[in-house]
Amino acid sequence: MKVRKNGWVVSVAVIIVCVVNSDGRWEIIGMGIGESEAKAFWLAFLLSLKERGLEGVAGHLRRAQRPESGDTAGVSADR
Repeated sequence: MKVRKNGWVVSVAVIIVCVVNSDGRWEIIGMGIGESEAKAFWLAFLLSLKERGLEGVAGHLRRAQRPESGDTAGVSADR
C-alpha cells in the first residue's frame, strides 16, 4: 500500500486479521501498518493481539497478492 509521509509517497505493509466467530460470521479483529513485513513488525502486532486477550486461535496465514507481483490469478497465496 502507498501512503503519504512527510510529503513523500512511500510503501507500507498492512496486516489485517480476520476471524470466523462462533456464529460463523467474519470479523476483523486487528489491523497494523508498518514500514515493512519484517519479523519485528509481525511479532509486535501479534503480541498486541495477545495483550488484548486473543487466545486459543488456530490460524492460517495468507498473503494477498496483486497481479503485477507475479501471481497471475491475482488471488491470495499461502505462505
